[in-house]
Formats: sequence, structure tokens, C-alpha cells
Amino acid sequence: MLRFASSWQGHYAPSIDQLANRLTLLYRRDCGAIIFTGMGDDGARGCRAIKQYGGQVWVQDPIACTVAAMPQAVILSCKTDFRGTVEELAEKFNTDVIQMEACSQ
Repeated sequence: MLRFASSWQGHYAPSIDQLANRLTLLYRRDCGAIIFTGMGDDGARGCRAIKQYGGQVWVQDPIACTVAAMPQAVILSCKTDFRGTVEELAEKFNTDVIQMEACSQ
């Protein structure tokens, strides 16, 4: 469990942007984000930070979202590595985890 000394700032608590920024400082290129349906642009700045450090950003395809504002904000903010439906995101996640486990053995 991660604990941070400073409190959350901004309109959203906890803020996806602040969480992503803090995790990026800890994990650098090993940090990533998957952004699903949501309102507002919370996450766009944090995803830019993840990309700047070489991490991956995946988003739910805005067409498949109930509310597309959050994934669209991220897509406009940075180059995403993967877009898909919830099912496609889950399948890619599982495939990547299996590949990582195979590489670590």
C-alpha cells in the first residue's frame, strides 16, 4: 500500500492526475494507466506524465463509453498505446501479463 505525506489537491479527490504523477515518479517507465468512461478531463495531465517517462496509456474507445469525456481528454492530451472496448482492454491486459510472467521465468 502506498501512502503519501501530502493531501490531494484540486477538484477531484483522489485525483487521477496526482496519483499518476506520484506513481510515475516512483515507477518511471513501469507505470501505466487504463482510462475508462468518465466525466471531465481528470487523468489527462497524469497520462502525459506517464508517457513522458515511457509508460503506457490505454483508453476505452470513446465510441464504447457511456460518458466519453475522460478518454477523449486523454486521447487529445497524449499519444495512447491502445484503444478498445472494455473486453478488448481486459484481453490485452491478460495477454500482456501472461507475456510478462513468461519473460520473468
